[in-house]
Amino acid sequence: MTLHKSLLAVMAILLLLGCESSPSIQLDDDVQDFEDAIQAAQQAANGNSFSLAFQKLEEAQKLGIGQNEVQELRTSITQQQAAYEERKRKDRELAKQRERQHRQAEEQKRFARQRQNSGGGSTSGFVQITADYAVPLCYVETLTLSGGSGRFSANGSGSMVGILKAYNGSVAGRYSYTVKTSCNKYCSGSFGVSGQKGNVFLNLSSNCDPSVSEH
Repeated sequence: MTLHKSLLAVMAILLLLGCESSPSIQLDDDVQDFEDAIQAAQQAANGNSFSLAFQKLEEAQKLGIGQNEVQELRTSITQQQAAYEERKRKDRELAKQRERQHRQAEEQKRFARQRQNSGGGSTSGFVQITADYAVPLCYVETLTLSGGSGRFSANGSGSMVGILKAYNGSVAGRYSYTVKTSCNKYCSGSFGVSGQKGNVFLNLSSNCDPSVSEH
């Protein structure tokens, strides 16, 4: 009987020790899971995978520990994401500017050849119309002309249109225009061409008010 009681006492002690140690083991597991989630969140953010980063932060937050650390890292990752989106926006705008410059350079070359072939100036009946939109990081994608007394070259294909001598021997007249910009703004109106100058510049304000000059 004495031995039986001793065994029962030992078992009770072991059971008590097991119950007391279980929360400690569970806490260690939570801490490890928390640290893993925090580390994974930061690595995902560094790789610009922000959806995954915030997902890992949610996992860390659900463990109920280190809430200040979770909030600080959330703020940091949010700032990282904003900076990343801003860089992407600037890259897109820079690409648009380069595209615009390349397109205008190609158009200038084409019109220079046409001007040379026509004799070199407005007296031979060739006028280059160039449209510009006075809004930063937004440019004219297409200029389309109609009316007047001339014939058109590259009409509606870019920001420049050539007006060539018509069969009556003149490029002078009044022309209607439609402009489409890279920021989906449309402008329309009309302007006069004297035919005395080789270049006409159609400058449009942000609300599409035109300013026309001949050079």
